[in-house]
Amino acid sequence: MISSESKFNKRSLFTALMFTAIIFGLWTLYVAYCYPVFKNNLTFPALTTVNEVVRVLIFAGTTLLFLLLVTNEKPLLSLGLTTNARKGLAWGAATGLIYASLIVGRTVFFGAENFSFKSVSIADLLTTITVSPFIEEIAFRGFLLQKFQKVINFSAANVVTSLLFLAIHFPRWISRGGANLLPDKGAAMVEIFILGLLLGFLFKRTNSLWACFLLHAANNLAAVII
Repeated sequence: MISSESKFNKRSLFTALMFTAIIFGLWTLYVAYCYPVFKNNLTFPALTTVNEVVRVLIFAGTTLLFLLLVTNEKPLLSLGLTTNARKGLAWGAATGLIYASLIVGRTVFFGAENFSFKSVSIADLLTTITVSPFIEEIAFRGFLLQKFQKVINFSAANVVTSLLFLAIHFPRWISRGGANLLPDKGAAMVEIFILGLLLGFLFKRTNSLWACFLLHAANNLAAVII
């Protein structure tokens, strides 16, 4: 006889794998076929707006549908958006400041000789620094990490989720670089994987998605200005 716990674990695993297949499939199709068409026919800010709307629908929309229709959970509570909000914001702000300072400091002291900071545009603020981190954290730490934790221990779940977090960047990279992916993005791959691990540990420490959002946003801000 199969225990109820075993059935629950199998269902959690199936849910996580199905969710992963859907968001990866939709995102890959969009990047490969839809985005090039939009890019050739739309100009800023229409292109940026359409791109972000699609991202929200794929990552946040799919998560919401799964929580409501598949796992029957309360979205805000399940994702960690209502628990320990103050603690999450405090930890996220602190770790984000430290992490971003390390990235910027490394670039300033060990980067190019004629280094200068880049300005942050309104588009960067609304997309790369705000929308992207939030919806990605909803999908990866808010949903996937927690589902994998019901099947395997936290450390293993964090590694798997971080690898998937890294892999979701591949479609855009491949569309831009093709065969030069590894030489061009090798360092970025390591950094994104490490960031994913840190985000997972932060979520475990605070049980709040706000902490992950702020750290992720700080990382993206640092990437924009350098």
